[in-house]
Amino acid sequence: MSSVNKTKYKLVLYQSGLGTAHDYYNDTFEKIIKNDSSSLMYSEKNKTYKNTFIDMTEYDCEKGYFYGLNSNGYKGRSTELTNKFNNLIQDIVNTMINNPTKIVHVKTQLNDSFDFADGFDTIENQKIKLMKIINSFKSYNLNLEIYLVGHSQGGLVNLETAIEMPTDIKKMISISTPYSPVSVAKNLLYIDRLIKKAKLGGLLVGDSEEETARYENCANTLTSKDYFKNLKKKWDNLAKRPKLLVITGTSGFVTKTVSEFVTIGVPPFTTSMMMTFDKKHPFDGLVLTCEQKDISYDNIVNITSKSLPCYSEETFVKKICGANIYDRCQGCNLPSFNGFSSIFELACDAIVGNDPMNHDIVDAIFEGAYGVKSTPRNPEYMNYFNIYRSQYSHMFIASCDETVATIMGYLK
Repeated sequence: MSSVNKTKYKLVLYQSGLGTAHDYYNDTFEKIIKNDSSSLMYSEKNKTYKNTFIDMTEYDCEKGYFYGLNSNGYKGRSTELTNKFNNLIQDIVNTMINNPTKIVHVKTQLNDSFDFADGFDTIENQKIKLMKIINSFKSYNLNLEIYLVGHSQGGLVNLETAIEMPTDIKKMISISTPYSPVSVAKNLLYIDRLIKKAKLGGLLVGDSEEETARYENCANTLTSKDYFKNLKKKWDNLAKRPKLLVITGTSGFVTKTVSEFVTIGVPPFTTSMMMTFDKKHPFDGLVLTCEQKDISYDNIVNITSKSLPCYSEETFVKKICGANIYDRCQGCNLPSFNGFSSIFELACDAIVGNDPMNHDIVDAIFEGAYGVKSTPRNPEYMNYFNIYRSQYSHMFIASCDETVATIMGYLK
């Protein structure tokens, strides 16, 4: 009689955020390799982990198969891509079996495209793709522990997936994931609509109907009170939830940001009005820190500069700089971002026919997040540059030393 294999295999799946690709985690993987001998970064034969990932970009969620273009240019079931996927899953399984003491880390690519302008696949579609991956591993009947790591929107994809199959997920880690409507995204959506209405192109994507529809669908979800309310209700109603560790990042604070768009008047005499808040809200350059913790979690780790005067206080844990601690904020060394004035400047630039993507504000943000310069071209926006260059910003939080150490500790 053959003995039952009781070996526990650990698999960690990494999901990236809106408009980003699998390579977002390359620096994270690099640090895990150097500091954790129990981890193994999966790589295909003749490849490195940097260009190895489970590619779901050509998976048709509605029809349930991988598609390719035939000679007539029409989409159809692709045997080649199906076999490639199945062989990749098989190889990952073999890697786990051959390395039973290792934690195997694998990146996924769930977005439709590697191009930011076309990378706005829905959370629902990405959930379906992730479930396809997990069910494929389950079909091997291993004693498998699955861990999900998600940055930004990737954390929402993980949560939606865990709601559908809670007993199949051991633990989850969300990094700078919003769990309530994203205030900064409302600002971006507002200015993008304004620019498109003026027929001046777009802020984040072009003015084509397809790009606009995909972008607005994602932006509307991330700014929807109903979406997050229903998500948290489904999560809280689970009889047994996977453990969730929330990692929040803080690289600056934002003031005077649009929080609501309300319609006033009586039809047909109505108009829209922007409602703004004037408090200091810590954020990571995209998501308010308080928006990153608005979920039922098992543990939370706040990652930011330990030099902040309120770092160890209850007020910091709550992540809202209120009037009651305003005097303490005078000593705060976080750079600030004025949301309303930024929107106003970009809107004025667009209205007179200038490309808002060439504005000094955008230059400071993109140079901070992606550039190689040590300063922005306009020193007036040095604060903005510092917010996005910070290791605790939305762009870099997943690979900062504190985050990597937290991930490794949580997987043990």
